[in-house]
Amino acid sequence: MYFTLAIATNGSGLAYTQIRYFYSLWSLGLEAKLEDLYVRPEAREQGLGSQLLTFSIEQARQRQCRLIALNTNERNIAAQNLYTQHRFSCQPSRWQGGRQLWLEKNL
Repeated sequence: MYFTLAIATNGSGLAYTQIRYFYSLWSLGLEAKLEDLYVRPEAREQGLGSQLLTFSIEQARQRQCRLIALNTNERNIAAQNLYTQHRFSCQPSRWQGGRQLWLEKNL
């Protein structure tokens, strides 16, 4: 698990990412899961989320990951716009265009 924190000049936290790297039998290689990308409301719309996402993608490339994936809520339009600007898709090529779904079960 890797955690990246963006801080202001006064030392306060502005945004963070949390990424998990794992070996996948589906791709026969290392993959990355962006588990969290959060920007404090007062720091939004300044490009910080895009910078953190770019940094996360580069970190995955340096580790020779075959894939970086994430999930977001369908009502989070700002996040969807950010991810599509960085060429993420909910229709991965390995499933011949089928949409990726996130399933949960409360325990």
